[in-house]
Amino acid sequence: MIQHVITSDPLAHCSIYKKITHHFLAGYTRIVSKTIILTGKQDEWIKAQIDTKRYIDDSEYIRDLVRLEQERRAETEDIRSTLNEGENSGEPQPFDAVSHLTAWPLFASCMAGRLPRNILQWEV
Repeated sequence: MIQHVITSDPLAHCSIYKKITHHFLAGYTRIVSKTIILTGKQDEWIKAQIDTKRYIDDSEYIRDLVRLEQERRAETEDIRSTLNEGENSGEPQPFDAVSHLTAWPLFASCMAGRLPRNILQWEV
């Protein structure tokens, strides 16, 4: 295993770098140095991502991974919450597709003859 150390940036004294870092970190006030252990393949993967010029350094790539995982978990939690809400909403009711579609204004206008029926691209 390769030990990879993420340390404070040597360019921290540069004012442009500080502005860019502040922008990417979205105003985080505390920077923490971490030591992580990677396999050779993982290290090669990170280097390849940096070589694409999408990321400045390892730290930026790792921060992006953490941010993406946070977003994924928040999205998963929203889905779970919605499913729980649906399960707790009571007994299921039969679904009436025609009533549902006629509640849609464009469909209702077509059925009432105010618009040509073929505008919806199907026959009723």
